Amino acid sequence: MHDEGLWRIVSSDGDTILEELNLQRCEEDLLSVDEVCDVDSDSRNAGIHTWEMLMDMIGRGTEAKASDDSFGDLMLKEWATGALSFVFDERQRMSSNMISEVSTISLDQEDQDFDVSLYDPASSMTMGTEILQQSAKNAAGKLIRASSAIRSPFLLSDQGYHKSLILILDDEEEFSNGVILNHVTDSTYPLDLGNEGVVELAIRYGGPVQESAEDEMLLADKIFLHTNKELAEVELGELVGNGIYRCTEEETISAISFGLAGSEEFMIIQGLSVWKKDGESGKGGVIGDLDEGFFESVSQIHVHDIWTTLMTQQKLSRETLQENVALAQKAWRQAGGTIADERESSTLVFGSNTDVAALADEALARWIKSFLLDE
Repeated sequence: MHDEGLWRIVSSDGDTILEELNLQRCEEDLLSVDEVCDVDSDSRNAGIHTWEMLMDMIGRGTEAKASDDSFGDLMLKEWATGALSFVFDERQRMSSNMISEVSTISLDQEDQDFDVSLYDPASSMTMGTEILQQSAKNAAGKLIRASSAIRSPFLLSDQGYHKSLILILDDEEEFSNGVILNHVTDSTYPLDLGNEGVVELAIRYGGPVQESAEDEMLLADKIFLHTNKELAEVELGELVGNGIYRCTEEETISAISFGLAGSEEFMIIQGLSVWKKDGESGKGGVIGDLDEGFFESVSQIHVHDIWTTLMTQQKLSRETLQENVALAQKAWRQAGGTIADERESSTLVFGSNTDVAALADEALARWIKSFLLDE
């Protein structure tokens, strides 16, 4: 990792480190601000200030200063707000049940200050322990959207779920599963129409889970969806819910070949999003995350507009990245979400002029670029 430039080697004695940390413990209301006391003694700055001090010791102080308010610094400040600040809302500390003048940040930035290329989106999807009993409810067929809270619960982990739209396919005794609808990848899947040739459909990312031996659950390789009621009337597809139908690859090929529907009317999705439950109590699952506010239900009246927007997304590429992200967020707003510009006030990242909502959007864009765009 050192050879890749991700780390710098610094040698320092313990007294120097302790002295630096003690300076940051000064209280401005008790001590005068002078060379003995750090003006900004907030604990959320401790990590950055110590790092800047060490970088300065090895002659890289200018380089360190140039990274002020970089994406990496802002993410660290948000982490520190949650982990080190006692006044931070406790709701922001909860874990999802999933198995896995305000400045803005441009997608065009090419800085390499925060490398998420090795981040595993399923790594933090662990089972919660404080979920209410919800055995009487069943979420199968629901369309849900990621939380519209000012601080996204997916800012610091599982960024692919920020402003996501998910169709729940199953809600069983031991697990719930569904597919993300608004993330297009850079891959396509060919449909052989025989004499009509081959059509390519852009594959969408449904979630991190491909198969699970633990629950003897082997997941389908590809999932096909449509909203065409005329196809449903001739039994091409089975209703999942909210006017969305699931069909097979063969049914999709037949519908296109016989002119019953165009290829642009179908979604093809690979991968699932899975929520585990406590097998004995039934706690957890997607209902648990809905109750905790990680996701919100979407009314069926919005489905037509959402689907229309999503079907204008194109195969992911460097050229289509910004437009695809914009369309994904438009569909999320159509589902009832809000954006920072529509709120009466904004919430800024500690010690900066950057809106937390804008930072979460940038984290999502970087996640898409890292995991769904193979460059």
